[in-house]
Amino acid sequence: FVLEQTGARIGIFVYSIDGLDKMVARFVAVRNGDIAANLRRKSFAYMARLIAMIPHQSETKPIADLYVKAMFQTLHHGREYAASQTRRIEGLIEKGDISSRKKEELSQKLHVLSRFTDPVKLSDEEERNFYLSWAVQIGMWIIMLILLFFIGPGDEQEEDPEPSVTKSERKGHRKKGSKKHR
Repeated sequence: FVLEQTGARIGIFVYSIDGLDKMVARFVAVRNGDIAANLRRKSFAYMARLIAMIPHQSETKPIADLYVKAMFQTLHHGREYAASQTRRIEGLIEKGDISSRKKEELSQKLHVLSRFTDPVKLSDEEERNFYLSWAVQIGMWIIMLILLFFIGPGDEQEEDPEPSVTKSERKGHRKKGSKKHR
């Protein structure tokens, strides 16, 4: 139920974000090769970065950042990045010289990295829904940018209903019958 409503799996800590799991599955499915494949993989990484920029609950923001970091590191270091980081983190956990909170954070990283080594399987319907939801989200970003840049604040300036009068101006406008002018 929680996964369906929020897109996040929960426990003591959040371990994954369903939409990003599906994006990683598409990212990993693109095989190395020509320029078009590399552009496609980069587009998934940048879409993940857009997701991470959207305000999340405090529990899911660090996880979204982990997905983004892993995607860009995979682009930079190659497909072996997730496997090598998994081995490194498992070694740190096995040492046992870490606090329970740090162990939990490392477990979160392991879970995210596992999505790169063993991605979720998408049905044809899930894949269609994935691309449809991304088309809608990109459309929303475009509309938001259009609204920000073209509709933004107006050029009208507010007029003061009553101009402010300085002390010296008030002295010059005293009535002739006042005490100072007698």
